[in-house]
Amino acid sequence: MAVEARIKCPILLTALTSPGEWRRRDGRMDLSVINLFDEFSHPSVPRFTCPVDFSKIDSVLRELNKDVNAIDNVRLRQFGKLLWNLLIPPEIRGHLATLERSYAIQLLFMTNDLQIPWEIIHDDFDFWALKYTMGRIYGSDEGHVRFQQWRKKRVQYPPLLLIYDPAQNLDGAKREGGALRRALKDKFSITPLTGRQTAYDLALEIGSDKFDIIHFAGHAQMGKKGGLLAADRELSSREIAQYSLARHPIVFANACATGVAGGYYGARSLSIAEAFIKAGASAFIGTLWKTDDDISARFASCVYFYLKSGCTIGDALLRARKELWENPKREDIDWAAFALFGSPDSRLYGPLPREGIVTQRVQVTMSNAPGTLARVLQGLSKCRVNIVQGRSITFDNEKTAGYVAEIEVPSGVSDVELLKAVKGRVKGLVYHLEYIN
Repeated sequence: MAVEARIKCPILLTALTSPGEWRRRDGRMDLSVINLFDEFSHPSVPRFTCPVDFSKIDSVLRELNKDVNAIDNVRLRQFGKLLWNLLIPPEIRGHLATLERSYAIQLLFMTNDLQIPWEIIHDDFDFWALKYTMGRIYGSDEGHVRFQQWRKKRVQYPPLLLIYDPAQNLDGAKREGGALRRALKDKFSITPLTGRQTAYDLALEIGSDKFDIIHFAGHAQMGKKGGLLAADRELSSREIAQYSLARHPIVFANACATGVAGGYYGARSLSIAEAFIKAGASAFIGTLWKTDDDISARFASCVYFYLKSGCTIGDALLRARKELWENPKREDIDWAAFALFGSPDSRLYGPLPREGIVTQRVQVTMSNAPGTLARVLQGLSKCRVNIVQGRSITFDNEKTAGYVAEIEVPSGVSDVELLKAVKGRVKGLVYHLEYIN
């Protein structure tokens, strides 16, 4: 069945604060928005400074980490609207609203304050985590934003390291590990690591670089001695950062607040997320607060299923969140607890091939003859184009000619490259992208 999707428009949103406790005293944040796709039609928002009451943000963080079970989605929506009003100025609101009319927005946050829960921002219509694909990076210079897209050889049963309850003190982690083993046993090659495991045991397996996915369920420690807790001590973030993970695995750490920095409310030390990214992980999924173990297992199973199906990690997370949101086990907020570090465009493997070809259907509204579209696309990386039909389409209250093309696209050509080429060469409007596969 075809799944309709609009063209992705990656946006880099920088949000920089003064370090540590100085952010409270300064009470300001430097913000900017950079379009990574359509800079010509929708110019970026230059960096500017806006006042922020960080004491209100810190109170939200304290409440989320104090007793998350007492918070329902109504209260979470209140938090989200508070963050929307505190952090997103009118200039950026208008910019995103304009882009949303034409594109599927992909938000990449570059920030030096990893504690802000951007995912739960609510813009009076929906939570950001339910409408955008999102990712985070720690930094302060947008000129250095680079993501390597590793193309690993696809295997039928991706190797997955499943570490759960290594300190033997968390029954919920045992349940989560057991649930994942049952759910994934026919889809992945699972190496379980459970029972009493020392930090050396964890280091030996994680550092072996044999896995495409690493899943950890257990306790984690924040602060200057932060890391993953084993039976004898923690495997520290600084130790993890020294590894060389040449397979560039996706890491999912379901432990207490692994998605925030090493220490709450402004303290800075190397976080577990940063450590794995430094070691070579292509992406890291962490939690913003303590989550229900059964829900975490369901969420992870959904993410892994979509990753193996060929989705980007951003799309896999978005779909998994929506599944938990639409079919909740209870009135909880754990669907919003998971944060991605790294590019939302990362994949477990390359796009699913069909004899080396990925087939997509693209609908373009334009006044030109369909032959123009064929010539444009055929000139792009030897794409094979078949104009299927012409139709009358109403867009912006005006009827215009629209043409549907089935395009055979080499797997190395992304949909962003394809549609950007169309926009740049055809005098018309790229209306939407509809995937066949």
